[in-house]
Amino acid sequence: MLRPDRNSTHAPCSRTAASALIRAAGPAIRPDALTALSLPTDPDALLTEHSRSLDAALREVGGRLAANPDVRVDEAGKIHLTGVKAIEEPPSLVDLRARTTAMLPRVELPEVILEVMSWVPELAEAFTAVSGGRSRLKDLPTSIAACLAAHSMNVGYRPIAKKGVEALERSRLSHVFQNHFRPETLFPQVEIGVSDYTGNWSMTPS
Repeated sequence: MLRPDRNSTHAPCSRTAASALIRAAGPAIRPDALTALSLPTDPDALLTEHSRSLDAALREVGGRLAANPDVRVDEAGKIHLTGVKAIEEPPSLVDLRARTTAMLPRVELPEVILEVMSWVPELAEAFTAVSGGRSRLKDLPTSIAACLAAHSMNVGYRPIAKKGVEALERSRLSHVFQNHFRPETLFPQVEIGVSDYTGNWSMTPS
């Protein structure tokens, strides 16, 4: 049977650890801290509940290990799994992957974003300035597309920024992101949907 090491105590959750800390804290902060964390005054009942849950989970895992022929536990307590034999891909799957890959357009993500913005001008217009006024920045949709690409791919501005191109200057991109990207612009009160496979777009207020 699997049993936890009694020489070391690991709290099952952060609430249990917080309860133990509050128990040792001064009486002045204890009531407010307990209320904020929704913890009982006496942590013994909570600790007992988590101890029972942990014991039940360990027993369940131990029972499954004993009944699984592909799993064994050595004398050191380490679990070993039997290797799973790889299933060869059928020719039909290989052919389908090759055909679908050939159909994918060879375009960069910023180009896709800009093309979608050309179909739906309201998309770029939804990124209003934090000041509430109309932005006077030239080629703002290009800067917005660059920011969307940089952050969606998590690559930063280095591969996106281009010195000498005003809309792609690093300082411009940083300014646009700080002043035009916020929850109410990333999730505008507009639902953009594809009406049919021909690429006709429609804007419908949510």
